[in-house]
Amino acid sequence: MEEHRIHMIIQMMGLLLFALPHYSDTLNLNLVNFTEFSGPEGSFFGFSADFYQFSNNTISVVVGAPRANTSQPGVTEAGAVYLCPWAQTGGACTTMTFDTKGDEVYPHQNLGIRSSKSHQWFGATVRSSGNYIVACAPLFHWNVIDVGKRDEAQNTPVGNCLVLNTLTGKTVDFSPCKEVMTEKVYKALKYSQIISAGLLDIVNSAKRQNAKPYVTGQTHSPETDYVVGVPNDRNTAGTVKIYNGNAINFLGVKHTFLGSQVASYFGHSVAVTDINNDGRDDILIGAPLFMERVSGQQLQEVGQVSVYLQRERSTFHSKPDQKLTGSHVYGRFGSTIAPLGDLDKDGFNDVAVGAPSSGVEGRVFIYMGTSNGLSPQYTQVIESPFQSLGSPAQFGFTLRGAVDIDSNGYPDLIVGAWGVNKIAVYRAQAVVMAKTQLSLYPDFLNPDVKECERPTTNEPVACFTVMMCISVSGHSIPQEIDAELQLDKMKQPMARRTQLLQTNLPQEYFQLTIQRDVGVVCRNQTAYLRHESEFKDKLSPIFISLNYSLSNSNSQEALLHGQRAVVTQTRIILDCGEDNICVPDLRLTAEAGTDRLLIGDDHPALLRRTEERGAYETELEIIPPTNIHYQSMVTDRELQAGLFFSVGNLEEVESQVKNSQNPDSNVAHLRIDVSAVAALEMRGGSSPPECVLPIAKWEEKEQPADLEEVGPLVEHVYELRNLGPSTVNARVEVEFPTRHHGDFLLYVFANASEDFLTCHTDSPDIDPYQLVKTGNATVGTVYKVKQNEVARPETQRKGTVHVNCTSGDTCLKVCLERGWSAVVKVMSRLGYRLSW
Repeated sequence: MEEHRIHMIIQMMGLLLFALPHYSDTLNLNLVNFTEFSGPEGSFFGFSADFYQFSNNTISVVVGAPRANTSQPGVTEAGAVYLCPWAQTGGACTTMTFDTKGDEVYPHQNLGIRSSKSHQWFGATVRSSGNYIVACAPLFHWNVIDVGKRDEAQNTPVGNCLVLNTLTGKTVDFSPCKEVMTEKVYKALKYSQIISAGLLDIVNSAKRQNAKPYVTGQTHSPETDYVVGVPNDRNTAGTVKIYNGNAINFLGVKHTFLGSQVASYFGHSVAVTDINNDGRDDILIGAPLFMERVSGQQLQEVGQVSVYLQRERSTFHSKPDQKLTGSHVYGRFGSTIAPLGDLDKDGFNDVAVGAPSSGVEGRVFIYMGTSNGLSPQYTQVIESPFQSLGSPAQFGFTLRGAVDIDSNGYPDLIVGAWGVNKIAVYRAQAVVMAKTQLSLYPDFLNPDVKECERPTTNEPVACFTVMMCISVSGHSIPQEIDAELQLDKMKQPMARRTQLLQTNLPQEYFQLTIQRDVGVVCRNQTAYLRHESEFKDKLSPIFISLNYSLSNSNSQEALLHGQRAVVTQTRIILDCGEDNICVPDLRLTAEAGTDRLLIGDDHPALLRRTEERGAYETELEIIPPTNIHYQSMVTDRELQAGLFFSVGNLEEVESQVKNSQNPDSNVAHLRIDVSAVAALEMRGGSSPPECVLPIAKWEEKEQPADLEEVGPLVEHVYELRNLGPSTVNARVEVEFPTRHHGDFLLYVFANASEDFLTCHTDSPDIDPYQLVKTGNATVGTVYKVKQNEVARPETQRKGTVHVNCTSGDTCLKVCLERGWSAVVKVMSRLGYRLSW
């Protein structure tokens, strides 16, 4: 066989159904907007499918439904072929007319021949070529009867294919297995079915020399070779044979591929395509029942596809150049293999592999072609979009590709799911290859060179030009590209150091229109460096990024491949010499503004200075002693104060910190003597300042019933104020006379009291007659301060603290900060009996 091309021929006879699962997720196939066609319930619509091109170049889909009922008289489930005119939204399919007759009986010499078309599975295989469509019925039966010898062939499955000329509507039978032999002749012949028997039956059938089911292929080139799969050959290890198509009378075997595992059904599916674009066709062979050892040496059925790359002089290696193994147990990976053509226009043909039992409903895997063969990992997976309530969908049992159904220049894919009587047509999106150039002028930013003005303020600023160019290539590419320019991308939006001159924003979104005959579009933007007072970081690079994507109107019709973003950077020129490398000489000194620090007074001044080159992002860390709290900072420079954290283990992030000039930090220790000084001021008064006795119309009561009957109200108020500067814990004691010669001088009673200070008394003479009544408008809220009772302090509040302590011997404890005061109020009644 010379270096010519090998293709596949249609499946003819002897093929029986078996559903296998399939995976799905593809390269540039549009998995969302697929087109769906449906057939009659239970017809197995989608068991086979192919593209069909009419003479006017419009393309439709022909679909086999081997269990569909037809109008043929006396025939049950003869099977049918449907024509589905393609439209993006789908549509109805119509039955194609191949055969309208029922079972036929006709004589042949002294024999009688009877055909049986019920359950013949017509449409199990469908292929189209030019104006012809071939559909086969692998279970077509006929019976040869020899009346004279009382012998017959019985109902024998010989299979039959009908070739339809779509221009004339005429059909021709093709059934090379039809014979006029009777039962005696057939007794020596044995037949088996593809993946239709159990494992034990498969192994046993291998002992029969004649049990060789075939899968065949054909090329359309002037020189035709045939690839034939024999899954039951070599004790069910399987073989695939290449037959010489140049032979006139006999097809000689030119090469044989050997399966490596018994009962793996090596050769059940075969595909031919040039994967690595070397001008020679390569062969892919499926073994859907291949078993692989997993952990614990347990065998699991996962399926496998072997890839054989054609070498020079039409030779192949004895072992596959590549093996693709399924990852789902019982997924039947490799049940179908379909060449897809060059999906993404990268110069290499791609391949689809069906696993119709994977993931319950089935999946299809898409592999990209490369110069070395297929990609080791699938590029896309197509999950079944069909959910079945009964049997699995068998999505991926049928695959057909390499035809452009929507005329966009990219090949499309048909996936059949006969378990739900549906097919799905996945269209390939146009692939746009893009390249971008992003450059800046000038390369570095000099803050002192201000050649631009901000439009709104006319403020001179240092500026630079961002130059962007995008080039695209491909077939049927869109013209609109959405782009996003980001300045100083690594910073937070409010901390970015550069902005666009026209908008004062660090980013811009815009759309570019690319003329297809040119393929390139460029755009420039002017940006500027913000004033140095608006940011801190002058050392790190300023990253400029350009991201782009297809516009929303084209995103469903095309797919962007290749470069989607580009980043460049610039730096700020520093006052660090010609090399722009700063080597600062930091020297830190510290001194106190006073010999002694009074608590609450101003802090001492801390001074720092730098010499030599500029020092950027310098940090000053002040560590106060324990129990000393940071309050505020005063500086003659614009500085930031905050907390500093260590970065942890730098080796974990492969980073380093280096200071080759002076590896030690500048440390200054400052000793400050601390004293606490506070000036307290005490003031007091009586209300009323004096009492005039006797009181007119006063009647003395031996046993007063309320406070009015005791005597006039006398109220003493004392205020303690802290003039600072330090905070003090003050204790105020009030000695208050309550009795004179055993009688009440001042009758003390309770009144409202603040709850955030400590106030207590040792005197028992507090309202001994129990004259204070709840709800008394004069007294207000009643709270008796009893002996040694302490109120819970609350959060201190700055200002005057009012405390109504009622006691003959009152004591107040309070914490007073600078400017705070505490007020003590003692309320009593003047004893009228003693007063006069």
